[in-house]
Amino acid sequence: MTMTGLMTYLLGNAPPEAKAARVHAIGRQEWPMLFQEAERHGLAPLLYRRIGSTGAQHTAPAHDWGRLRTLYLRSLARNLKIFHELKNVLRLLTDAGIPVIALKGAYLAVGVYGDIALRPMGDVDLLVPKNRLARARNAIMDGGYREQVERGYSRIGAVCEISDHLVPLVAGSGLVLEIHWTIENPLSPFRIDVDGLWERAIPVRVAGVEIQGLSPEDLLLHLCLHASARHGFENGFRGICDLHQAIEVSKGAFGWMELVGRSEAWGAERSISLPLHLAGKWFGTEIPGDLAGEFQFHADFTEMVAISERLLCTQVPSVSDNITRLWGDYGMAHKFRHLMKRLFPGKNEIAARYPVPADSARICVYYVLRLKDLINRHGAAPWTDASRANQGRGALHAGLKGTN
Repeated sequence: MTMTGLMTYLLGNAPPEAKAARVHAIGRQEWPMLFQEAERHGLAPLLYRRIGSTGAQHTAPAHDWGRLRTLYLRSLARNLKIFHELKNVLRLLTDAGIPVIALKGAYLAVGVYGDIALRPMGDVDLLVPKNRLARARNAIMDGGYREQVERGYSRIGAVCEISDHLVPLVAGSGLVLEIHWTIENPLSPFRIDVDGLWERAIPVRVAGVEIQGLSPEDLLLHLCLHASARHGFENGFRGICDLHQAIEVSKGAFGWMELVGRSEAWGAERSISLPLHLAGKWFGTEIPGDLAGEFQFHADFTEMVAISERLLCTQVPSVSDNITRLWGDYGMAHKFRHLMKRLFPGKNEIAARYPVPADSARICVYYVLRLKDLINRHGAAPWTDASRANQGRGALHAGLKGTN
């Protein structure tokens, strides 16, 4: 069993006595490798809790176990700080009468893992109604936040044409906040029913404030899309673990057929079926046996699984979604059109990214500035990262979005 396989086994659905026996069988030289693997995937705090629950943690070398405990405590300390700051943000929004849905880590730590230390977070993602974006941004900035990009994306309507969130807001503490109006990039092929997300939202308590969370089915769909189509599994097994945990928590209250119907309505069957398959294979996630027949598995599903597992199990430099499309199996004509579209986008997109009206003659200057920004941002990355693994991510990207 590989270290990755051992990690997912201990985090998955194996019986407690089987996990305890497996922990006892771990060799002294394997412990640091196991903990390093868990840290790489952002799962060290959860592994600390799972091994501790077996009662066999004494078999780990004291130094290695102490290091894992330190990672757990660091995650706890960081998330306590984040949730303290988040409490202030949520109060700013609710006091302004703005509905809020907590997304990803902010909700998962509380509503799925039940211990904020178990789900490390990099930033905070919140969903607000599209027609409340300006009010939400103003309320938060009045509370001391600033836009991460000084140029700012002041034209919210134009921003919403190309992005699912406003430019990130940053607190004095360093916390990064993303205010979303939908859960997927509007340029993607997925047909997200944003109004439906709000209609089906459930009441939750996050950071001591009563707000809303996605329904169990919508949460699962979002986790699948985020891990697969959005990031190409570049965050490792943490996204699959989130999926596994969400299913475990929602047992008995989960509408599988509702999920299948909604994934079809969104045009996201491929991006849903693949992560579910991986969760079942690696974590033992209990998924109804007849569910696979409800998904329209494409002919290259086996290849997509193989590519995904290579990406999940190896350290691969992450590249942007736009670059992976250049490596995907799209055809040269499609690649050329995409490259030209990203290098020379429409005037509305330039106006959304830079402080210039779309009808201004000065907009030509900002096309030059955009080229400079792209060079500074990516440098030689598109070429130095042109490895077989990144070509695999490009093929995965194309396959999941149904364009190959």
